[in-house]
Amino acid sequence: MATFYVVLLVVGGILNQIETLPISLVVASIFVPLAVLYPLYQAQKAVNFALESVEYPDNSRLTWLNWIWIGLFCFYWAMIIYALTLLV
Repeated sequence: MATFYVVLLVVGGILNQIETLPISLVVASIFVPLAVLYPLYQAQKAVNFALESVEYPDNSRLTWLNWIWIGLFCFYWAMIIYALTLLV
């Protein structure tokens, strides 16, 4: 999963540096950063399984601060998608 994560980061970085992309690669440059969430989710599941002990509280629930970050993330991507619609 770590290799997959690094490959996604590198591909996303390369796609973001290219100025003129065909439309299929523009769509890929939008979804590659979102695909980075999958290896992070798998890593979090592994950590939760490994730390399944009485000493550590379960961290599988989202707090209000998590929801704020999720909202900011969604707003950020909504602005990117809106900016891309202005370019087309």
